[in-house]
Amino acid sequence: MEVQAKASCFFPVHRLEVVLNGRVVASCERPEGAHELTLKEEVRVPGPGWLAARCSSRYSSLGNGQVPGSVAHTSPVYTVVPGQELFSPRAAGYFLTLIDGAETWAESLATRPDAERFENVLRFFRDARAELHRRMH
Repeated sequence: MEVQAKASCFFPVHRLEVVLNGRVVASCERPEGAHELTLKEEVRVPGPGWLAARCSSRYSSLGNGQVPGSVAHTSPVYTVVPGQELFSPRAAGYFLTLIDGAETWAESLATRPDAERFENVLRFFRDARAELHRRMH
């Protein structure tokens, strides 16, 4: 499929990338930096997945010029293939770790809402965990 991405920024951007399922599949780079980068390329999409664009600069958004930083990242655009499901057991395992951490934070460090709301929060974590386990197995 043909993908197009454009980045515009008030400070120099050095790289623009298209990412497919977490892997860079197209990019353009301007070593000297530019306030606008455009990318248009054919990308092979072998099945269901997601595409996003991101751009980065050699300069930190913190303004100190010491730490390279990501300037922007789009939300994903999903590709659908009839009869094929988009699911990654590896990503699901990562999300299970995030759910466990968020639940631990809610139970031990977060400011507690009223009992009913707190139970809703905990139910959300339980339901999300159960759904991921169902899809993994």
